[in-house]
Amino acid sequence: MALPLIVKVFLGLGGGALLFGLGAKEAGAAKSASGKTMPPWLVFQYQQAKRAAQTNPQELDKVAALLAKEGFPVEAAELIALAKTRAIADSPATSKEEKVVASAITAVAKVQAETPVSPKGAPVPPAPTVTTAARTSVTLSPNQALAKRLSDHLNALVKARGSVKAAKGHEDTALVREFQQANALKNDGKYGPKSALMLGRSWGDVPIVFYWPTGSLPNTSVPTYRSNLETLALEAEQKPSDLDHTRAKMLRLSAYRERGQGYGTGVTVAPTDRQMTTQEVQDLQRQVSSMFFNS
Repeated sequence: MALPLIVKVFLGLGGGALLFGLGAKEAGAAKSASGKTMPPWLVFQYQQAKRAAQTNPQELDKVAALLAKEGFPVEAAELIALAKTRAIADSPATSKEEKVVASAITAVAKVQAETPVSPKGAPVPPAPTVTTAARTSVTLSPNQALAKRLSDHLNALVKARGSVKAAKGHEDTALVREFQQANALKNDGKYGPKSALMLGRSWGDVPIVFYWPTGSLPNTSVPTYRSNLETLALEAEQKPSDLDHTRAKMLRLSAYRERGQGYGTGVTVAPTDRQMTTQEVQDLQRQVSSMFFNS
């Protein structure tokens, strides 16, 4: 029987290393497929990426780039193959057989990394930095880094799934809970307006709200929420750093795109009281996209 296309793609891109990946239960440093010792903090990120392959395939590309940079091309190729597998599986043109095979491949990755190596006591990776719209490099605090990680995950998930409605239920609830716990919020794993506003205090690219409180109404709750984002933007503008100035622009773009999509009722609210022009929106989006991790 001929191998399904998705298996050929996976193996051809180096995915065979998945069958011989780092032992998930090993502690401390571990040997890579090339025989080189991988530091514990990198093992942790490598395994975490595999665990989240089904819900956050974008993370696979980021960690693959980090692995390649640190000198682990075999493991980098494995994660790239896994990302390609998810892309094929999520395509409308993919057959039912291919989807089954893709699910099996990502399931193997998740099981293999089910008990990730703890980074406790391991060498700490460099603190993440971002480059602002003014091209200033800024080192993020732990909470800023966590907020950006949650923002990247939810935004990528909505983009991959096509809508908030389709993304619901596929988010990394452990990551949401981690953020909520770190910010003294109700630790329910649901990304609602309180979590979103708290994220906006540390970061700026605030994803569309997934879960609105029971009893809230789009035509009243959404304008209030957007007004709160505008307040955060005004506060950020008063601060001296380039990062806060860029955050202000990101917050306004976040307010513009929030229309209560998480209600799932088909009701949408006008984007802003002061309508932005298409050019303004495009300029903001261009500046937001310039924010990136220098891992």
